Amino acid sequence: MSNASSPLSLPASPRIAAVAAKVLRRARSGDRFASRIVAEAQQQLVRQATEAARALGLAPPIRVSWAGGLLQDSTFRTGLWRAMRRSGLSIHPTPPQAPPVLAVARLALALARRDNPPEFLA
Repeated sequence: MSNASSPLSLPASPRIAAVAAKVLRRARSGDRFASRIVAEAQQQLVRQATEAARALGLAPPIRVSWAGGLLQDSTFRTGLWRAMRRSGLSIHPTPPQAPPVLAVARLALALARRDNPPEFLA
């Protein structure tokens, strides 16, 4: 029997978002285990950003912005920027100017217009 108020009855994304918010709160309150989870999430995003910047041939400083639940949290976001810089990425954080899908479309168009576009856009 399904209980609509049970967190297990929600699709995966809302369940993960609910847990992520709790982990962030616990990390802010000093929970070491939660802090390790947050740090690992930030490192995973650093790895993804590094790979994306390399694959797209982006020149530093790389403009970065944000969307979504985790990155709406300013403490998480500040930690992510710090982790990116520690990893050697030169970044320029910029508040969102457009919905994410429009920002990605603009980036793809700009990359496609370059003399030497990334292979997947050529």
